[in-house]
Amino acid sequence: MRFFVVSYFASTNLEQAVSGEITASMNDSADKIDGWIGEKKQIAVSAANVMAKEDDGTKSLEELRRYLAIAGEDTNEVSDLIVGNRDEQIVGYRAGDLTAKMKPTELRFYKEPQASGQVEFMDTYVDKITGKLVVSIAAPYKDASGAYRGAICEDIFLDILQSEAQAMKYHGEGTGYIIDNTGKIIATEDSETNGQQASDVPAFAKAYDQMTKQPQGFLRVEKDGASMVLAYATVPSTKWIAALLVPQDVVLGQLSTLKFTYAVLTLLGILIVVLTSLKFSGAI
Repeated sequence: MRFFVVSYFASTNLEQAVSGEITASMNDSADKIDGWIGEKKQIAVSAANVMAKEDDGTKSLEELRRYLAIAGEDTNEVSDLIVGNRDEQIVGYRAGDLTAKMKPTELRFYKEPQASGQVEFMDTYVDKITGKLVVSIAAPYKDASGAYRGAICEDIFLDILQSEAQAMKYHGEGTGYIIDNTGKIIATEDSETNGQQASDVPAFAKAYDQMTKQPQGFLRVEKDGASMVLAYATVPSTKWIAALLVPQDVVLGQLSTLKFTYAVLTLLGILIVVLTSLKFSGAI
């Protein structure tokens, strides 16, 4: 009987160890994405700091454009760096003068950081020219009096997320997903679900509400009739979710074996007790 109790606790401890291992792996993935996003965010913040010093209402569009260059940009990962101010001036480092096309004070990248007073991450979208996935980072800046002056909009390509999703594995198995803060799957090697809302994908449908409320988790779900394990972690800065679906047999293989052994031993124990009872009852 003592052996059965030990087996039971060993089974429980193994399950906790497995869930802890895979959840830690997803936290590492989320932190890696967060670190990369943080580096890109700093470009927008640096540009906003420059504008806070230089955009005093007397500068031309070309001068504002030159100031954007001071912040620096990664030409491989940044689509454009744009500044818009309360004087309705708007110019892009690459796009140039945009004042004839739009009013910055009516745009989200201007209004949202104005309301929050902090850097904001916009919804992801597909760039019409390049066809690449992009996210905009909006950073506010103020004038010398402390009044809101304008904002920087940094559009960054998200190609790297596809590589990150493909790298998400548990012992070489599983399918990785990155879900943005609107619930859209923005990166995965599962071509059938890429671009869909996570809540519309059977494997995520029942779990998605919990995924948005708890920063990390380890759940059992089903995909195409197969039992799966879903592990996930939230990217702190963007509230995106890094998730991994792995066949349950892969993740809990050791646990399944131990539970089967425990079940067999339990049945044998019951059988021994019954036979022993019958023997003593016969002797009486």
